[in-house]
Amino acid sequence: MSYILTGKAQLEKAILRAKKIKPLVKMISFGKYAVRGSKGDIYTVKFSRNSLGEKLVECDCRGGERGLVCFHSVACLELHGTIAKRRRIAVRQVEVGR
Repeated sequence: MSYILTGKAQLEKAILRAKKIKPLVKMISFGKYAVRGSKGDIYTVKFSRNSLGEKLVECDCRGGERGLVCFHSVACLELHGTIAKRRRIAVRQVEVGR
């Protein structure tokens, strides 16, 4: 199950937990990340957009499977955002260079 990112207020608790735990995040592919949980388990977080352009997040942890915002997904946000921004810049540079 996935959830739609609607605002920072929704994420506050997960943000605080991610800051406290500082889980290891590794990119599998763009939009797909492996995150170490608080007990050492590895979870997969996926980012996508629906047909309305809303950002969707999916994590295969127990909370994520119930549609809750988990700290695993929050831990991936900064990395995903940075990579997405670099990809947009690269696309613009290619378009300008044509």
